[in-house]
Order: sequence, then C-alpha cells, then structure tokens
Amino acid sequence: MGSFPNFGAFILRAQEKDGRTCINGLPVASPAKQMLGRFPYLQSLQHDNLSVYLHFSETVIARDLVIVVMEHYTMNLEDILKTGNLKDESLNNNFYSEISSALDYLHTRNIVHGFLHLNSIYITDRKNQKLSVKLSGYGLPFLTNYGKDTASSIKFGAFLAPERILNDEDSLFAATYQSDVWELGFIILQIYLGISLEAEVTETEYLEILNKYYTDDQEKLSTVMEDLIQLLADKKRLPYHKKCEWLEAIIRKCLQMCCSKRCSITEVAAEIEININGVKNNNNKYEYKVKTVEEMRAAVRKEVADNNDGFEKLSVENSFYLWKTCGSTPEIILLKKGIIQNHAPISSYPTVRFDDFLRLDSGVDSQSTFEYGVFDLPSKKTLTRKETGQRVSARMFHKIGILEDKDLLNGNILYETASNMLTVDHLLNASAVFGISSIISRLTNIGVIPTQRADVWCTLLDINETKWRDYLNLDVLASHSSDRQLEVDIPRCHQYDSYMTTPAIQESLRKVLKGWQIVTESQHFVYWQGCDSLATPFLLANMSKPHVAFACFKEFTYRYCHKFYLKDNSEVIKEYLGIFYHLVAYTDPVLYKHLKINGFDAELFAIPWFLTCFAHELPLSKLVLLWDETMMHGNAFPLMIALAMLNRLRDKLLAVNFNEMIIIIHDQPDLSIDEIIKNSRGYEKLIPPSCTFRAHASPWKENYAGDIYCLPNSMAGLSLQQLSSIHCPRMSSEELIWRIERKMVYVLDTRQESEFQSERFSDSFNHPNNNHEADIDWLRFLPGIVCSELPKCFVYGKNDKEAAERLTEAYVMKGVPYICLLHDHFEAVRNRDSVVVKP
Repeated sequence: MGSFPNFGAFILRAQEKDGRTCINGLPVASPAKQMLGRFPYLQSLQHDNLSVYLHFSETVIARDLVIVVMEHYTMNLEDILKTGNLKDESLNNNFYSEISSALDYLHTRNIVHGFLHLNSIYITDRKNQKLSVKLSGYGLPFLTNYGKDTASSIKFGAFLAPERILNDEDSLFAATYQSDVWELGFIILQIYLGISLEAEVTETEYLEILNKYYTDDQEKLSTVMEDLIQLLADKKRLPYHKKCEWLEAIIRKCLQMCCSKRCSITEVAAEIEININGVKNNNNKYEYKVKTVEEMRAAVRKEVADNNDGFEKLSVENSFYLWKTCGSTPEIILLKKGIIQNHAPISSYPTVRFDDFLRLDSGVDSQSTFEYGVFDLPSKKTLTRKETGQRVSARMFHKIGILEDKDLLNGNILYETASNMLTVDHLLNASAVFGISSIISRLTNIGVIPTQRADVWCTLLDINETKWRDYLNLDVLASHSSDRQLEVDIPRCHQYDSYMTTPAIQESLRKVLKGWQIVTESQHFVYWQGCDSLATPFLLANMSKPHVAFACFKEFTYRYCHKFYLKDNSEVIKEYLGIFYHLVAYTDPVLYKHLKINGFDAELFAIPWFLTCFAHELPLSKLVLLWDETMMHGNAFPLMIALAMLNRLRDKLLAVNFNEMIIIIHDQPDLSIDEIIKNSRGYEKLIPPSCTFRAHASPWKENYAGDIYCLPNSMAGLSLQQLSSIHCPRMSSEELIWRIERKMVYVLDTRQESEFQSERFSDSFNHPNNNHEADIDWLRFLPGIVCSELPKCFVYGKNDKEAAERLTEAYVMKGVPYICLLHDHFEAVRNRDSVVVKP
C-alpha cells in the first residue's frame, strides 16, 4: 500500500475572545461552529502545490477542541535543508516557482497563509520527476477569524514579519498578505543559502537586526538579508552558495520593514518565472499527448507487472473516505496516542471564587489538554484489517485476471469501494462524450459515494456554466419580500446536521434561495415553506460553490417540482395528488378502497412528500440516497417513491380506521431506503408511463429510459372535478398501440357487440354489457388475465365514456389490480390501422 496517501491531524482550541450579544433572540453560534462554516472554503482550494484539507470535527470529550485533518507528508523543507542536499540549482528554482505559485493562488482567492515556515512546506517525491513541494497549514487566519475564535496556542516560526512580532498576542490577527511576503522572503533566502536559519540565528540576534532598521530613519545601504548573511559569515556558518543577483533582488523586495514597500506575491511569482524561464527550456508540464490504443495497453500491462496497489489513481478525498470506512476516527487515534488528554471535570475548577464569581487563579482552562503539532494518522494497519487476507493490486483495479475465489474478492470492502470510485470517475468522464444514457445503468448498480455526489448530481442534472453564470450577477443582498420568512425558516432547517448550524452555511443558503426567487419571479414563483429543506442537500454537496448549488436546486425543482411554488399552486398540487391516488388504485385496489371508504385523502399526508420531494420526511443521510436514485429517472419517479412508502405501511393501514391512520402515516422510524428504492424501481416497471401523465408536469423528458418513455402523447389534462370522478389512471392511445403490437396489454372493449364486431383492436375482448357492472366470473375465463401484471385497459365508444368509467370503478372496488382507461374513445384513436381488425 505504498501509494496510499498519509493524513495528518492538528488540534485547535476554539475559544471566543470577545463577548458577543445576540440581536435576534437566537443563540450565538459557538467559535467551533463558526470555524466549521468557514472550513468548506479551505477544502475547495485545489492547487498542485497545496496539501488538501480533508476533515473538520468537534471532539466529543471536550466541546472546545476541534480536529483538522489534511494531506500529510513525512519530509519537510527543514529536513532536506539539514541534510545539506539542496544544492541542485534547477531543483531550487523549481521550489521557488512552486512555493510562489501556491502562495499567489491563495492570495488571489483572498486567503492569507499566516503559517509559512520550513516545517509547513512538505517535500514530495513524484514518480519519474524531481522533488516537489506542498504547502501545509495555510488559511488559519481565515479559519479562526484571524485568531478571534481560537486560543493563542499556535506556535509560529522564528522569523515572523516585524508587524506580527509587535502583536505577539494576536499574531494571527496581524497576519496579512504583506506578512506572507516577508515570510516568503525568508523561505527563499534559506533555500538560496542552503541552510536553516532557525538553527543558526537566535531570536535575540534576529530582533537586533530588525531593531536596527526599525529605529534608524536614515537610508541604509545594507538590508536585512545582507545583515543575516554577514552574521552567518562572522559565525563561520555561511555555507557555500552560488551568487544569484536576480534572486537577491527579489529577497530584498520581500524583506522590507515597511509593509507598503514590499512587493506582492503575484509580482514575486512573475519575476521568478521570468528569470527561471530565461535559464531553462520552457517546457509545458501540462502538455497533452494523445496516446494510441497500444500505448495505453502497454501502460496497463506495465502497471500490472509492477503490481502496484492502484491507490495512486484515487483522489486524496476519496482515499480519506476509504480511511474513514475502516472504523476509526481522528479523535480516537489522538486519544490513544495521548496527544489529547482528558481530565476530571473538577480539575478545571478554580481554587477560589469570590464576589461576582471572579477567579482567584487561572487553573486549567479546559477539561482536556493537547499537544501542539501535526500528527500522523496511521493507515496501513487499519486498511489491512479490511482486506480479508487479499492484497489489493493493480491487477484487481484493472479487472485483469480476476481471482477464482469470487467470494473473497467480493468480500474485500476496500477493493470494492475503491474500484467503484474509479468506475464512477470513468463514467462521469464518459458521459461528456457518450451522453448520460451511457452511464445510468452502471451508476444504478454501483451507487453514489459521498465524495463524488456533487459531480454525479451535476452530471445527472446537466449543470454547466450557462446554468449558474447568472447567479454571479444577482443582487442576493438586496431586501426581498421573503426575507422575514427566511429569517424564521433557515435557522430551523435540518439543525441536526452540524454544517447547518453554522452562520456561514446558513448565509449561503439564504443567498441561494434569494437568487432562485429573483430568477423565477417572472414565472410567478414564490418562496414556500419547504424550499429551504429542498435546497439544503445541494448546498451541502457544494458548500464552497453556492452558484452550483443554485443551479442544481433550480434544475431539480424544474424537473421534479414543476410549478409547485406558484403563488397559487392548488390546481397543480391537487392534480398531482389525484394522479397519485389513481396509481394507488392501479397497483393496490384493496388499499385504495380502504382509504376511500375512511375518507383518508392524499391531502392529509402526501403534500409535504411531494412539495419537498421527501426532504421534510427524511433525514439528510437517507434523503440524498433517495435523490441519487431519483435523478436517474423521469419526473414521475417521486410518485413511485410515494407508492413504495405507502406500501410499507399497507398492513397497518388496512387494520385501522381514520384516526389511527393519521398517526401511522407520519411515523416511519425504521424506514429502509434500500427497500424503498427497490420497490420504487419495481413500480416504475409495473406502471405504464402514460398513466403518470399530468398536464402540469415538467416539459423535461428523459431520453434514456427506453422506447416506451419516448412515445408521443396526445393526452390532455382533466379538470379537478373530472379527475376525482374516475378511479383509475388513463393510458394514452400511443402507448396502447405500442403495447398491442408487442402483446403487452389486455384490451377490454366495452362497446356494443355490433360495434365491436365491425371494428376492434386485435386480441381485444368484448366485455359483456351487464349494465356496466363488474363481472369477476367473466374476467376469470380470460387466459391468464387474473395473475398477469399486464395492464387491463378498458376501451369505450364515443357515447360510452361515463359508463366505462363506472365499470372501471366497479372493478377497482372489487379489488382487481392493473385497471386503466383509454384516454379517448375508440373512434378518436389515430394511426391505429396496424392494430385494428375489420371483418
């Protein structure tokens, strides 16, 4: 497992330094929650020379301690300087370029490093390449609100910028872009000299040099850099180094006592790049070379021959997800190592309190103490425990030479999860070329892993720049008519989720919802209670990209909640509920009859289901799994989910009356999402697509579900009165013809026998005219119709519609399933010649 990355954790003590008062009556978020809300932005920073932030959590044993996990390496820049191996000029130039490039990236994204030191610059060994650097510990000023949300327990390097030394108690507060420039100057100077200055220059000597330039107003011929070099020479500790004029000029610009006189990181990075490119070939490291099929096969064969474990193909985020699935947590590991030490609560009490609870001594500030530093989180032993004796190899990742013992292979959780991650990555890339239809079936079998959920949702919802660009130009800070309601709803939205309790995420949710309202106002959409719950999963999947969350939310509501948020949505909702009960009658007429007899209408329980697509009914952990499946299907899939949720309560509902039904329908503590998804898929296969037709449905149609879903549809919407007068779904004539051609329907013709004999659908049956009453005995004589799950479609003449509706109602009330009605009379069916029999 040599390629599996290492992870490191460090601890901060969340502590509020300034008291805050609450102006809206709600509790003020704790410092730990404040930092949790800022952390996703640091997670979103992606650069080749930055260690990735992976995890932020509050500890269970002490609420004021937080743990931050990030990508970690064993060797840092100080280690390599101490070995004296940093003498290669091209390698040094590479370090200058990478460090300045990473800092420039941070500054352009409004992040101050604040912790730039030899120990915070890791050295990585890339295969077939020179050493490279990774900056670690960046963004602490941003994370801690420049030290306001954390105790002053962070140790910084010896060569801080002068302004930070003057603010030693609030060093994080004094961290600025200019202080990063100063500290970068010292990093470059130490690489240039090939020595770690911290071991050679004492703090007193450093302060004396600074004081020399701080107190004397006269223009100095020498500089801080030259005084340091002279000090090393006097101590006879100055190593040999090749003099470089352009590099010394950059260092001088960085080590200016006055902040305003220092150059910017962007200028440093540009100047380094210009000078480096002047002494070596300007090879584009991102140059793309098209490979032939044979070259790709050769590369795969080489990997298999090397027998690497394949983990190098996983992103760091996916690797950390694998690490978490192996059972341990950063807190438990740090506790076992003694890095976090828990004390008895009484030990944190002061010796004496007097007057107004003033303390006589400081005592121990917290119930827990911890060591400062970045600590390795072990991975090999934990991961090996899950391998069930089978080594994960490149052969397994490439699906080559699968082992004969399939049970052993399938039982390897580590392999299965990692392989699925890689497969999903390949599918997402393939969808850009071959379309979404090429990946749906595979995604359905694999499932969606949390670290990849944001990308999968964007792919399934077809989100691109054109769908979120407008959000960047919206004034989401302006006052709006919904502001008051948002103030009430957002602080209550999914408060069991840690991120939703943070002010930063709540503010992002407010902006997403206001942006959606501004964009949809022209369509007469308004904010309804429940919109906040519907938007939350998209924001949590894209916490650092609210514009993408906005686009996902807008597209999702367009597809699956179309017109639900009109100012007057009563007609839309009632049509949806009417169609839902028709589907209940189609799949389970016994339950439908029981609900109808007891007056248990869908309005009593199903409105929150559909209005929020189950976001009000399910916790986020279950909801996202349901939505993973929903986005792979058409806009009628929420109806299938509702049928599945109703079906699991079937036996309980049939055994009680109206009053108990209300209690049962809202109490689903043991809901199995896997079971719901499985049954929803079954209902989708069972129910004819045209039976889910709604006049107010989204015009969006999936084009990858099969021929039957792509059929034209000549059906028209019914009034609410007409909808309530029938007790089964309607089938379109186009689908009926499609099914007749494939013998996938039973056609029951209710016209007079003379009309039936003159012209009829092939393989249809003429229902006996017994005053349009259900004739169960006659139905049993039809071959296989009782046991078959094929639809039983009733056809009627132009003057027999009401009679046919009464007949279908009679069969439904007799408990006959899969009853439906042709949407128009026989004579109106177009393009029927191929399936019509004439004497």
